Amino acid sequence: MFQLRILFLWGAVLLLCACASPATQNTATPIALTIDTPSVDSTPTSLPLVPLAPPASISTTALSLPDGLHLTVTLDAVSAGWASDLDGRMHFDAPDIHAGFYRGYRYVGGLQFDVEEAAVQGELLFAGVELAVRDSSRLGSEGAWWLHLLTADAIPVWSELTFASLLDAPAAVTFGLEVVAPELAGQSATLFVLPPQQLEQIQPILESGLLSFRLIGPDGGGDNLFTWDTGRRVGEIAEIAPRLHLVFRPDSGAIRIVTSTPTPENVLTLAAQVAQVTALATRVGTLTPTPTYWVTPEIVTNTPTPANEASATFEAQAAQARRFVFGPETPTPANLWTATATATATVTPTPTPEAVAIDPSSHPQPLLVPVSGTLAAPLPTPTPTPPPDRFPPQLLGKIAFYSDRTGNAELYVINPDGSGLARLTDSWFYEQAVKRDRLSSDQRFRAFVRSAPNASGSAAAIFAYDDFYKSERQVSSFGNGIAYDPVWSPISEQIALVSNETGNDEIWVIHRDGTGLLQLTQDSHSWWDKHPSWSPDGNALVFWSNRSGQRQLWLMAPDGSGQTLLSQPDANNWDPVWIKYPDLPRYHFDE
Repeated sequence: MFQLRILFLWGAVLLLCACASPATQNTATPIALTIDTPSVDSTPTSLPLVPLAPPASISTTALSLPDGLHLTVTLDAVSAGWASDLDGRMHFDAPDIHAGFYRGYRYVGGLQFDVEEAAVQGELLFAGVELAVRDSSRLGSEGAWWLHLLTADAIPVWSELTFASLLDAPAAVTFGLEVVAPELAGQSATLFVLPPQQLEQIQPILESGLLSFRLIGPDGGGDNLFTWDTGRRVGEIAEIAPRLHLVFRPDSGAIRIVTSTPTPENVLTLAAQVAQVTALATRVGTLTPTPTYWVTPEIVTNTPTPANEASATFEAQAAQARRFVFGPETPTPANLWTATATATATVTPTPTPEAVAIDPSSHPQPLLVPVSGTLAAPLPTPTPTPPPDRFPPQLLGKIAFYSDRTGNAELYVINPDGSGLARLTDSWFYEQAVKRDRLSSDQRFRAFVRSAPNASGSAAAIFAYDDFYKSERQVSSFGNGIAYDPVWSPISEQIALVSNETGNDEIWVIHRDGTGLLQLTQDSHSWWDKHPSWSPDGNALVFWSNRSGQRQLWLMAPDGSGQTLLSQPDANNWDPVWIKYPDLPRYHFDE
């Protein structure tokens, strides 16, 4: 196994070299990376970790790479996040990538790059993953962090990741860094570089079109957590998003020759061609897409060599006359091919496709599975179905939440009176209900989180976007605390949120115009109250709290009175959402 040892220069340059472990050491050519220094003014005191002031953008202009075809892939909005045994699920809705150990829980990061365009580039000469540092305030005195490249089939559906599936996924390549924590904390970016000896192991995984990574750190002992940045901001991917750098040596296989179809002479010819292609697709399937790297050849015939000096003189005079009459000759095109005689190619006919029988007895998986006691009944084999356009009626009025009652973090629903406990077999409805909670009842307004100035510099605050006027305004403005988890009342312009302004994470309400701020919960010690959600009539809120020593669901009135335990203390229960709207969110956003 190979390790990466990082040498730090106290400034803006990061040098890395690949070395063998543990016997012989082979020093590679140093790689320089110039980074702007970030500014982080806010330090949260408890997890889940919250947005900090964004660091400066990454500059890779000084990144020294080998000669070849360079390809940089930037992570998209829903392909990076973190998971923890705190709740067992993957968090793709935050700008953080946590790795390490904190307050008794382990944190693991996950990243997936779409590299479909790299599948035909040629021999791989260099591979590196560049991550912007977001927060180093929870580091211990020392520790090692590793980036694992997972096998092509390790995670079938990336969006369905859990802490267990990410941690247990098989790795094809391990590369990382082993440094003392103060040196890691002093940098604004980290570049994980794959040792040259392991480049061949990436090549087959590239052909799958996806590169999936697991980012791990210390898994025990004292607090030792490091946080990188996903680059996610509201509605966009910032310049500090993770980047995958690849360098290839193109080979002849990277060039594809495509003969263009002649332009139809008239509408009738075009219609005939369309009918022909449609019939072909029906019979043997759709046509192969045009390759990424293709050229349409220009075929030319070489001018014969003059037979003697007199012929050569005549050809030169004729060429001069043509230039005088017609102007300069057209330059030779870049995609020039010279026609030469070749043997006639043997055409292999396309095989006739075989029909595949479909079992008509298969049935889709039920949406709700009643629970007997504390364990759900075994689930049937799921059958993919298209997403609906509305919430199913049987979910309306119920409270969906996560629970570890079976040993794993799974979704359940319950009635507001504590009855009707059932497994929710499709997480898509839960995710849509969480997004719908951020919108007003008519979906005109959307609440979201963004960093804003405060007394300490900057911190996460609640904003509201008006879809009618296409404008936004800041709603919350705390002195030193952060604000997150905003949810809109179904009957008013009140927004419930979570803030640590008074020390602990507590639930507050505020009006859209910033008035009427009211703290609803007040816990002693270091208990948390999180993830509020309004009832359909707006007369109650559900939330989760660990005030009893476990994560449990609680109910209360909109003024904070009448706080009542809803769930039973036979398991941890958290992140509730009260499903109250029949319509799905029309926004396609990730925060």
